[in-house]
Amino acid sequence: MPSIGKDLAAKIEEILETDHLSMLDRLKRSMPAELADLTRIPGLGPKRVKLIYEKLDIGTAKHLRAAAEKGRLRNLPGIGEKTEKAIREHFSATGHRTAA
Repeated sequence: MPSIGKDLAAKIEEILETDHLSMLDRLKRSMPAELADLTRIPGLGPKRVKLIYEKLDIGTAKHLRAAAEKGRLRNLPGIGEKTEKAIREHFSATGHRTAA
């Protein structure tokens, strides 16, 4: 497909052939288990979750929502205002609360 680069095409092929993505498996092993839940949030894949965890020490949905609401995510590389807004909207739509 013309709009898919070599790197993404190789990952798609790997998933189709093995039912796994080795890069994702390595990232899952290198992060605490609760971080995997954050990858279910639209706009957040393993690399972005890892970046947020490493740069802001955020590993829970509660803390991620609070950081998005305070505008702390938008200055991270690869995460701008648009992604931060999508994260806030996700939490608003799902009714996830920041209170314990």
